[in-house]
Amino acid sequence: MKLVVQIWKISKAISRKIRTAVRKSRYQLIIRRQLQDKWQSDCRHLPLTSRHRSLYAQIHKFCWINLNSFPDLIAGESFNDKIHWLKLFSQDPNMVLLTDKLALKQFVVSTLGPDYVPETYQTGHHFADLDISSLPPRAVLKANHDSGSVYFIHDSRHFPLKRYQRRLEKAINRTYGCNGGEWQYWFIQKQLFAEEMLPFTNGAPPPDYKFHCADGKVLWQQHIFDRGRNTKEAITDREGGVMGISFDHHMTPVFEFQVPANWGEMVAVAERLSRGFQYVRVDLYNIDGRIVVGEMTFTPLNGCYQSEGNLLLGRLLPLDRTRMLEPISANFQGCSSRWL
Repeated sequence: MKLVVQIWKISKAISRKIRTAVRKSRYQLIIRRQLQDKWQSDCRHLPLTSRHRSLYAQIHKFCWINLNSFPDLIAGESFNDKIHWLKLFSQDPNMVLLTDKLALKQFVVSTLGPDYVPETYQTGHHFADLDISSLPPRAVLKANHDSGSVYFIHDSRHFPLKRYQRRLEKAINRTYGCNGGEWQYWFIQKQLFAEEMLPFTNGAPPPDYKFHCADGKVLWQQHIFDRGRNTKEAITDREGGVMGISFDHHMTPVFEFQVPANWGEMVAVAERLSRGFQYVRVDLYNIDGRIVVGEMTFTPLNGCYQSEGNLLLGRLLPLDRTRMLEPISANFQGCSSRWL
């Protein structure tokens, strides 16, 4: 059975790579011309300027390769469309601060107190700045400036040091988010750090409670559990009621949810941290009643959901298209694009 599953995963990965390669080729030959026309059309309805142009191209190419379509920035009601609009027109400098995993900890401590963040053991600008041998037996290694560079140390005495050193050094040397226009990652001062490992549940990382918020109000919650095996999600409303829809197409939908005893406090934490942003996802853990803030995410899955929830949940996000900020992204030259 395991062999069948492995073969299925490998064939799926190969199929995905072939599809991506075909779409990239078609983009260069055909779709790029269509993007020129869309840019001119969008400029007639939106306050787009030359300062938006590179980011606009990055977003559209990324969407076409991953979704086989362009976002509707003018009147789109889906979650994806609204996330891409926010990337272009709602660039708050505080988003950079709160996307930085280390800076977020400082913000949470000053706002809520030290018990709401995992303890930080060490920080450094390079892997060599970390002393793995002096860490507790269980810890987590992370990069502060990207998504996905998270490595669990279950026993620091038998940790495959060289393997993860290569991965973390690679992470620290790249600017995350260029391909898809996630500009808030570009300006983070890159660091590596080791922090407290939260207790695993049945051999898996602790469940996530991801609160999708707008201007200090929880819109819905995404409960993710059994990570790394058959990852599952349950979507609930603000009161913890199951909504009966799926959101992340990479996960197995589950239509039941047990509301924690401290649910009201969790909602209050998410709403306090999310004030002032048209949209942000606040990720929390609930460790025996202790609420821990994991991350604050402004562009989940980079606006590439492929489920019914993309439209149904997107309609719950009250996007104010009159609230616009200057494009900070234009000040960063490391991710420039020539796609237009």
